[in-house]
Amino acid sequence: MGTPVILWHDQPFIIRRRILRSILYYLAFRGDPVGRGELINLMWPELDDSKARSFLRDHLSKLRAALPDKTLLLTDNENVYLDFQRVYVDVHDYQRSIYEIIASIRHIPRTDPMTEELYVNCMRANALWRSPQLLAGSMLHDSVEYEEWLTYEEKRKWRSRVLLLERMVNHCAVLKDNGGRLRWFSDLALLDPYNDDYHIGIMQTLIDLKNPREAFFYGQRIRIKYEVEMGLPPSKAFQDILDELQAGQEH
Repeated sequence: MGTPVILWHDQPFIIRRRILRSILYYLAFRGDPVGRGELINLMWPELDDSKARSFLRDHLSKLRAALPDKTLLLTDNENVYLDFQRVYVDVHDYQRSIYEIIASIRHIPRTDPMTEELYVNCMRANALWRSPQLLAGSMLHDSVEYEEWLTYEEKRKWRSRVLLLERMVNHCAVLKDNGGRLRWFSDLALLDPYNDDYHIGIMQTLIDLKNPREAFFYGQRIRIKYEVEMGLPPSKAFQDILDELQAGQEH
C-alpha cells in the first residue's frame, strides 16, 4: 500500500499505459467482479453507451495483452475481474487484518495493553503501508469519477490506519515502551502532519527518553514548518512545551 508496484515472480513488471494501469488497479483494489457498466461510468462517463462499451472491450483486450499472463484477467458477459486465486493484493490483506484487529481491540479498555499476539498483528498490518498515501505517486486516469473513488478509498484507509496507530501508541504508553510510542507517534505525524497532538506526543516521548535537546529541536522544526507552510503558529499547548524546553536549553 502506497506507490503501486506490480510484481511477477518477485520482479517488477511495468504496464506503461496510464489508462491500462488505472483499470488494473481498480480491479485489483475491488477484489470482486466489477460490472462492465461500472467500469464504463468510472472511465468514460461522458461517452454514449455503445461507444463506451467499444472502448472498454478495446482496453480490456490491450490490458490482457499487457499482462505477463493473459489468463489473469477474466471476463464474462457482464463482469470483469482478476483471478484472485493467483493474484495477491496487499490492500485485501490489510483490510482483513483491520477487521480482525478492530473486532478484538473494541473489547480492550485503553487502560490495558493488547495481547502480544494482537500487537504483532497490528505491527504487521501497519507494515503493509509503504508510504502515508494510498496509491502515492501514481499517474492514473483523470476522470472526476475515478478521482472521487480514489479519494473515498484513501479517506477510509487513512481513518483505519489512524485508529490502528493510536491504539498502538496507547499500548506502548501503558507498557512504558517509549521506543515503540515514539515510532508510532512518528507514523501518525506523517499521516497527519498538522496534528499538534501527535507532535506534542513526539516531544513528550523524547522527554521521557531523557532526550530534551532532541525534543526541543524537533519542536523548533515543526514550529517553522507551521509558519512557512500555513502562516500560523502551533497551538498554545505545543508552544508551552516548546517554551519549557527552550528554558531548559538556556540553563
